[in-house]
Amino acid sequence: MELKLTQHQSDAVKPIVQQYLTARKQLIQSFRQQFLIDKDVIKSQMDQLKTVERQKLALVFSQDQMEKWLERENFNADRKSVV
Repeated sequence: MELKLTQHQSDAVKPIVQQYLTARKQLIQSFRQQFLIDKDVIKSQMDQLKTVERQKLALVFSQDQMEKWLERENFNADRKSVV
């Protein structure tokens, strides 16, 4: 499931992923500060962050690379749900 990124793609992807991780961390902290436990609200907001990340990545990746990225995300999500 190797993406085979060019140097340009690699350079472009790093800040996109970093922005997602930073926004996700801030969102989680916000939920904790507000004592928010509504799982539907949390899931909705996390999904919105992931959608934005995917839209940005789609501008960098080829269609094949994007499909592999999504496969890897789904694989990792499936592994987490089993654990």
